[in-house]
Amino acid sequence: MNNLVERKCSICGDSYSVPKNETWKILCPKHTEEYYIPLRRCKSYREICNLIELAILMNDLDILRRNFRRPSMSSPPGIRVSRSLSELLHIKS
Repeated sequence: MNNLVERKCSICGDSYSVPKNETWKILCPKHTEEYYIPLRRCKSYREICNLIELAILMNDLDILRRNFRRPSMSSPPGIRVSRSLSELLHIKS
């Protein structure tokens, strides 16, 4: 019985195999090492997925690098944080 599934990297489109129970692996091993692991130190899974989608849409992987050391946008219960798209992209107006 094969417990591996074939996936395509969200960034480069290359195919790779992952265990069925590791659905969080959305990037190939190269891009997991380069982007996902550094981002995971300060971002939630959902935030990482959103940043990857944004970087792909804008054709700008530097968005991911600029967020390596930024604190998570998640906030403790009871505190509401609002950020604009320009803040997320670190664009000065």
